[in-house]
Amino acid sequence: MAIDPVLRTALSGPVAHPFKAVEVIHPYKTFRLLDGLGFLNIGGNVYVGHDPDIGGLSSLRFSEEGAGEEAPDFQFGIAAINETVAIALCQPSAQGSIVKAMWGAFDPATGLVVGAPYVQFVGRIDVPTRGVLMGDAVSFECVSGFDAFFEIDQGRRLSFAFHNSIFPGDVFLQYVVDVGISTPWGRAGTRPALTKAVLP
Repeated sequence: MAIDPVLRTALSGPVAHPFKAVEVIHPYKTFRLLDGLGFLNIGGNVYVGHDPDIGGLSSLRFSEEGAGEEAPDFQFGIAAINETVAIALCQPSAQGSIVKAMWGAFDPATGLVVGAPYVQFVGRIDVPTRGVLMGDAVSFECVSGFDAFFEIDQGRRLSFAFHNSIFPGDVFLQYVVDVGISTPWGRAGTRPALTKAVLP
């Protein structure tokens, strides 16, 4: 996706201020957050720095754009307003929730978005995490639609449960443990290490 010419021009000037925004269609609540204070109207939807029912963004990390050797990913964190919300954001049904992350610029004099924001990532929540020492903070690891291309690759998941779902009754991988799973993207992708358990 090409950067909007109006946005590119605005970013090269002294007036426009950059922003990052995330939209999450979560089973608990659909929320749209900015990486700062205030609010912006983006595409007819209001994005806020702090959602009174959810909280605010605590971190954002886009995957590095390189030679396309790995499937794109995205990570973000939320400082939830309380423990109840943090637990709700981590419920199992959160996996697969649609996530859209973008960046752009706005004019501080008018409060309006300049041009069309650049959509950096569209994907789904893969792993929501709430650590013991994280308080009410929740982190989300997200994967893109390209990750689904690997679903038909039987050799990618060296786990007994996955192997048995394809070949019922086969116990070939029953004693394979400590398998490091990675998602190679292109020839430069790393291959998982394999350790075999001692058979009885």
